[in-house]
Amino acid sequence: MWLGELEYTNQTEEDAEASVERLANLTVYLVKPIPALLAVVRFTDLDVEPPSVIEDHYHDDAGELERLQEEVLEALYAGMDVAIATHLEPEEMPTIQEILAD
Repeated sequence: MWLGELEYTNQTEEDAEASVERLANLTVYLVKPIPALLAVVRFTDLDVEPPSVIEDHYHDDAGELERLQEEVLEALYAGMDVAIATHLEPEEMPTIQEILAD
């Protein structure tokens, strides 16, 4: 399991003093290969009531690895916590490895 954190700021121009800062968590679980899947990802938004959890499956098809990395990065910058279950090593997901290395 690998852990990473990405700090983000939710700030409006109207009220810079009311900004909220917290860490968005990225957790990657290395699992045995799942047939036809690259990964199963859960996105958790704790900033809404009740908290929202969305699960997405990324298939072993062209373009899915890129979509996985883009959506994970977008979610982290939006303040969502992300959990990835995959058989891929972090080196095979350069964008995600970069976050984990920070």
